[in-house]
Amino acid sequence: MKNDNHETISILNGLIETCEDGVKGFRTAAAAVKHPAAKTLFTSRVRAIEHAASELQAEVQRLGATPETTGSVATKIHRGWIDLNAAVSGQNDAAIITECERGEQVAVHN
Repeated sequence: MKNDNHETISILNGLIETCEDGVKGFRTAAAAVKHPAAKTLFTSRVRAIEHAASELQAEVQRLGATPETTGSVATKIHRGWIDLNAAVSGQNDAAIITECERGEQVAVHN
């Protein structure tokens, strides 16, 4: 049973990393976009993802392990692209939204 818990904990911690990446990415996007509806959407995604991460962390703790609290290295690069895109494009909302969609597709895949 211990091996099963180890694998489960690993999977849950991977999902927590994905959540943390999403929170940071959507916060970055919300700060960069100009359109109020996009800001509201991105801010609401942050709250929803934080709630999901909290539930996953509680499950990891219930299984007797320490939950992940940071994002992954790969998506730190993705967040960096959002920052770069916002700076280069003069904070072009459409480009930022497109990048957020791509980030969500990565999250769904995970």
